[in-house]
Amino acid sequence: MTTRHSVGIKTWLHKHAIALAGTEPDTPEEDLAPLTHILTGVDVVALGESNHGTREFFQVRHRMIRFLVRHMGFNVLAMEASYSAAQALNDYIVYGRGSRSTALTDLRSAMWDVAEFGEILEWLRTHNAALPEEKRVRIFGADILQTRFSREHVLAYLRKIGSDRTDGAQRMFERIGKGEADGLLMAHKQLSSQLLHELRDLEQWFDRTGKTSPSQESANENRLAAQHLRVVVQWVAANVRENSEETGLDNIARSGFLAENILGLLASDEPPKPKVILWAHNFHVVVGCKDAQGEERRNLGLILRQKLGARYYVFALEMDHGAYTARQWLADRSFGELTVGHVSAAAEGTIPWYLSSVGHPSLLLDFRGAPQEATVEEWLTTPQTMYCMGWALSDPPLLSQVVLQKAFDGIVFIETSTPTRPTENAVASIQRREAY
Repeated sequence: MTTRHSVGIKTWLHKHAIALAGTEPDTPEEDLAPLTHILTGVDVVALGESNHGTREFFQVRHRMIRFLVRHMGFNVLAMEASYSAAQALNDYIVYGRGSRSTALTDLRSAMWDVAEFGEILEWLRTHNAALPEEKRVRIFGADILQTRFSREHVLAYLRKIGSDRTDGAQRMFERIGKGEADGLLMAHKQLSSQLLHELRDLEQWFDRTGKTSPSQESANENRLAAQHLRVVVQWVAANVRENSEETGLDNIARSGFLAENILGLLASDEPPKPKVILWAHNFHVVVGCKDAQGEERRNLGLILRQKLGARYYVFALEMDHGAYTARQWLADRSFGELTVGHVSAAAEGTIPWYLSSVGHPSLLLDFRGAPQEATVEEWLTTPQTMYCMGWALSDPPLLSQVVLQKAFDGIVFIETSTPTRPTENAVASIQRREAY
């Protein structure tokens, strides 16, 4: 960009960025009032993140969740977290059952087992306690990782109905369990196309059995068990990579399954109608992405945009500099100990550099509503650079190229990042190699 263009972009940002009063969850809500018109007609609002370990990302989403629940009728928090294990979180916030610390640790995902997410759960639980069940906010795990509880649910159902499929399912599930125990990126070594074929055959059996259920109760039990099985099949399919020479977890295929599960949630005919706050990495919520070969692939964000149109609104969460919690990345492609990553001030010309120039510690920018003046047309319609760290430590920080006008509908920006605070359980489960 020329200096003239840079000045024009900065002027536009100063004019249209909404300064936030802060990130602390108890901050007064007046600054969030513009969300009531920004998100009019939206059924799914995605709150992304450029890394999984920034404390301020958790805090500002906590603020936004409170506002969206209280003032806009959003009633589901859908997470980039295990479908299988997140049901215990839902029981905790909706019914007050179980232990928050146990449910968090059972996700087997240390990035969620942090004090900041625990605070969100406590607020949701307190909010729900004053409401009738049909008006309570739910948590929905949209991800295909960590299928242990789903496998247990399917086996319990098969045993209950005395199915001759039980032993075969147990053998398949034992292999999948061994794969998951080997680690997130090593599970594929225990899996195969034949296993996937057998799982899909079991899926078809569930479909036939459900159609002949003798009662509504048994049909509902079949449908729930079938959904648990579907997530197990998705996990294996994302690892087997049929018709590909590559091995290991296909993260873009996984992203597509996240979308499939969100759309299944939206299709539910049980009242109330879901209005969804979606919490996942920018990589998933962005509208479209490219694989390692530079080929366009359909990720969660693109699928939801194609299905929902303007009813899907996606905020990227971005930072400028600071520190974030991460995992060490080992030579065998597994996660090591918890660590802290550090990011220097963003390079000149990048998206966080421009956002930093506004001069607010935190801000919100809506691309849909802001006039797209000629001075910013090139910036919005050509590839620009932003951060794209994940859960593994990135040194130097990973970057991605996005076309803002296509990729996101808005940005929530935090100038300075500090690390999240993992719980004692998270630290212990990592030391036992039980969590990714």
